[in-house]
Amino acid sequence: MTQLKLTPQKQLVSLIKTNVRSKLNLTLGEEGRGGKLIKAVIFIIFAISCMEISFARVFNTLHTSRSEILMLNSIINIQLFISSLLMLKQIITTFYLASDWKEMIIFPIKPGKLLFSKAVMSYLYNSLVSILVVVFLFSYGILEHVSINYYLQVFIYQIIITAVPVVYITLITLTIFWVVAAISNRKATWKIDIWLILVDIAVMILTYFLMKSALINHIVFNNLLLYSFFKESLSKALFINYFIAMSIITISSFGFYKLGEAYASIMKSEIFASKASEKSEVDTSNYDFRPKNTIISNVIRDLKVIIQIPSIRFNCITFNFMYSIIGAIGLLVFRRQISNIIVIAPSLKPFLLVLWLLSFQIGNATMITSFSREGRSLTQLKVFPVEKRDFLLAKFIVAMLTNIIVFISSNVLIMVFYSNFLEFLLLEVIAVTYIIGMTIILIQLDIENMSLNWVEVKDLFSAEHIFKVLKPYFILTLLPLIFIVMISSIFKSKLLLLYLSPVFLLITILVYAGHSFRKLIAYKDAPL
Repeated sequence: MTQLKLTPQKQLVSLIKTNVRSKLNLTLGEEGRGGKLIKAVIFIIFAISCMEISFARVFNTLHTSRSEILMLNSIINIQLFISSLLMLKQIITTFYLASDWKEMIIFPIKPGKLLFSKAVMSYLYNSLVSILVVVFLFSYGILEHVSINYYLQVFIYQIIITAVPVVYITLITLTIFWVVAAISNRKATWKIDIWLILVDIAVMILTYFLMKSALINHIVFNNLLLYSFFKESLSKALFINYFIAMSIITISSFGFYKLGEAYASIMKSEIFASKASEKSEVDTSNYDFRPKNTIISNVIRDLKVIIQIPSIRFNCITFNFMYSIIGAIGLLVFRRQISNIIVIAPSLKPFLLVLWLLSFQIGNATMITSFSREGRSLTQLKVFPVEKRDFLLAKFIVAMLTNIIVFISSNVLIMVFYSNFLEFLLLEVIAVTYIIGMTIILIQLDIENMSLNWVEVKDLFSAEHIFKVLKPYFILTLLPLIFIVMISSIFKSKLLLLYLSPVFLLITILVYAGHSFRKLIAYKDAPL
């Protein structure tokens, strides 16, 4: 039997196809994939339609003061922010897995091909964000009555901006980890990678020329993308910027393919290895049980599990912390833009706060895996005389502890746009209510759909848990958005809308959380 040999190009394409199929299976499952995909598309179309209505109203409001350019600037900055966060998560969760090093040993996969395939997968992830953003950029063009050149600019820009976070974050982390691997593990096989040095130097030089005009004109950071890629309509200077950006992407992509030695050095150094992951993922044998205070015992046990196991620690604490810190920094950087929009539409303050809070719940997997992360060891807890009510309360406390950083980040947003002490108190009440409410909702969703049969704990944090979070996320954002649009079209009084909006937001979360709490209590007889 002859063995088929694939060319290097076909090997790379085959590797990317395999990764895509694997992600689709984890996300949609192997059965009923078509139906789930259709439902997801219909839901996304409905969500975008509702947001488009609000988008048009905000545009008209800004247009009266000739500030509609703020919409364009906000859209492209938000896209870069979201794409960068997704790329950071990809770096930590998929780029440097120990299983990849085993694959390179068992299968004839060169390190450079594996690195390049991961970069391509990250580009495909970011392209999903770009597709959604294009809808709003096209809407802006229609409302602004721009020429056909604008849509061509949007097309070229999306190709560039989808790859920018992938290129820069991959190169920066690869260089940092390569240096760390050399310092921390001197016994490992390590040699100077000339390709990495050349690619880094080339990208830095090209980046300087790309930003040179903005630096000379003292363009602030939050206007950098707008100035570099949308300042003029297909002028010579704009085409030069496009050419430089595409050159950076091309050189980096070629570099990823050639940077096998640097990638292999990092993987060999085992700087990401953890002895804790070699042990049983969840074990109750060392459970420090305190009969007089079972709640504290369970909180301590659960926190130890989260902190000691790398994949759980990242998805429940690390990413949430990074997400919140970067978000807070972004708020401080773009506070002037936010203030300008809020002055024109002050009734959006409570809704923006809710949107901010709910966005962070997607990055915090603590609640949606409250019981699932226990795995098969959940049955071992039956030997301890723990009331199920206390067990639920312990899970709630652990979830609230991981939400502290979210509360701090939301307070940065409140400090940016509150106008008086009464409004400050109202926004604080909304923030606390939504954090508590979402915690109850997500714990109830997890206990209703527990996944206890996972083999590796990393399987617990597939895209499936994100889909569980998206259900309450869209309900709690679309309903208030529809309400705001309807009320603003019926009543012209901004003062009335200013008070009706937070009241409806509070009623929505209280009703939803109350319903989830009743269902949660109904599970008291379930075999937890």
